[in-house]
Amino acid sequence: MGQFIAQIDGDSVMTHTLSSVSAEVTPEGAALAMGWGDGTWKELSEEEAEILRTPPPPTLEQAVTAKLAEVMRGYNAAFAPVEAVYPAAEREGWAIQEAEARALQAAFQTGTNADPVAGQGAGTDADPDITPTSNAGADIDTASIAPVLSALVQLRARGESVADLAQAVLDNAARWRMVYAYLTGQQQRMYGEVSGLAAQDGVTAQDVAAYPVAYRMPAGVMQ
Repeated sequence: MGQFIAQIDGDSVMTHTLSSVSAEVTPEGAALAMGWGDGTWKELSEEEAEILRTPPPPTLEQAVTAKLAEVMRGYNAAFAPVEAVYPAAEREGWAIQEAEARALQAAFQTGTNADPVAGQGAGTDADPDITPTSNAGADIDTASIAPVLSALVQLRARGESVADLAQAVLDNAARWRMVYAYLTGQQQRMYGEVSGLAAQDGVTAQDVAAYPVAYRMPAGVMQ
């Protein structure tokens, strides 16, 4: 008896390897004895078994689906350098920190204890520095305006001021916006290009599989 036995059940084919099986045992008997269930069983040659073990080439639609999944896996993986430095729990608090930093920034610029809600704007990469040494900000109640940042300064115990931390938060927020825009723009470009391949005449599954998926970080952003 050969080594390879196949169960033919509609469109499904399963291959199994039999070693040291008595020649008196039929393929059907061996299959039932090993609990493989009912079916039509036959011995296969090595060449036949190899054909069954080799999956058919993907269709164009399957190739596009697989490549789109690769684009998204790459997108998620591209954020790994950020995630390695800043865990998820910390990233969830970034919006709170930035809102307080902007409220504190506004307070120092106007010399008033501004409502923290006023600091929730998106801002730009050219945000003015926070200047707590100015006369206008001499009486600013930083604990009231930025309670989270104030608590962080106290618990970090690094000898920094709340204004120092607020400035660092704004700087990091600007870098994060750049990372997000840079990587998301690449993801959307590649996703659109791969999706469009299926509509082009003459494009094959092999062409889609060969499409390069690569993400690049903006220079110096993680320094």
